[in-house]
Amino acid sequence: MSRDENLADLDLPQPLPPGERVLWQGRPRWQSLAVHGYHLRKVSAYLALMVAVRGIELATDPAASTATAARGTATAALLALTAIGLIALLAYLSARAALFTLTSRRVLLRHGVALSMTLNLPLRTLESADLAQHRDGTGSIALRLPPAERVGYLLNWPFVRPSRLAHPEPLLRDLPDAPRLAGLLAGALSATLSVRESSAASESTGPAAVPGAFGLTTA
Repeated sequence: MSRDENLADLDLPQPLPPGERVLWQGRPRWQSLAVHGYHLRKVSAYLALMVAVRGIELATDPAASTATAARGTATAALLALTAIGLIALLAYLSARAALFTLTSRRVLLRHGVALSMTLNLPLRTLESADLAQHRDGTGSIALRLPPAERVGYLLNWPFVRPSRLAHPEPLLRDLPDAPRLAGLLAGALSATLSVRESSAASESTGPAAVPGAFGLTTA
């Protein structure tokens, strides 16, 4: 979803400064977020195994009648389905509450079901971005920040890159048009680099560092 309308039509935490414009806005696909962010498939497989184990235990218990074994297994299955449903609901609500915005100067990452919060990531601070494409057609973009720029892992989960606990990386995850966003982000980063190089040249301080190199992985 691309948005270039007036600011009054955009869902932003505050108006943008003059000269800054929105290049893209989008949300995660909740089904993909449930699988990759909340690990719904793994949890479902584990719960199905637990239900099967419970059913076998009751079926092989000499003291349990057939009706008792059936009721016990049905109860375990109902509890498992309830847990799966709650995880799916949480993923749906998380996706609905999340909104990613790319402007000509920054990336805004808003999320939070009960308490909404927004990460404001200026493009000039990004060291690199990694695009991971998933088998379901969605993709995620991890944003690497300088060591001095830190974000909280638990506060921003699941919109942080897994296994990056020491230096969390914000994650624009499970997007249906991730490759398009990657192209727009690369263009915005190039424009930011051009401005930095022009500024550096005018001040005769040498070349500016190159931000925003893209990597590509498949998950």
